[in-house]
Amino acid sequence: MIVATQNRNLGVFDCSADVGSTSTPGASTYDAVQQTYSVSGAGHNIWSDKDAFHFIWTPIRGNFIVTAHGSFVGEGVNAHRKYGWMARAALDANAAHVSTGIHGDGLLSLQYRRSSGYETEEVRAPLEGADVFQR
Repeated sequence: MIVATQNRNLGVFDCSADVGSTSTPGASTYDAVQQTYSVSGAGHNIWSDKDAFHFIWTPIRGNFIVTAHGSFVGEGVNAHRKYGWMARAALDANAAHVSTGIHGDGLLSLQYRRSSGYETEEVRAPLEGADVFQR
């Protein structure tokens, strides 16, 4: 079961929730003075036929352009930790989605699941270690 929390302190976003089964609940905050977001989570991954991660979002429809700039805080031990943007059909762990993310090992990729329950597919960029991406 997904419990979405509406939080008036999420900047341009409306809600946050853990998607899928996470070992530790995630959290999201927005610092209005610094105009920065902090997102933490302990999900398994966004991969294969199901996902487990912390998600902050606002509903959108139609065409859009998303630009993100970010960085990891602290030393990470998981090469697959990531941050980025995602368009997602639903909050179900196996929902269709498309995302661009920076991984803990520097990989930049476009990942997508064509339909609910399908395997995640990936297109890897030749660039590594980017901190700004747009699609």
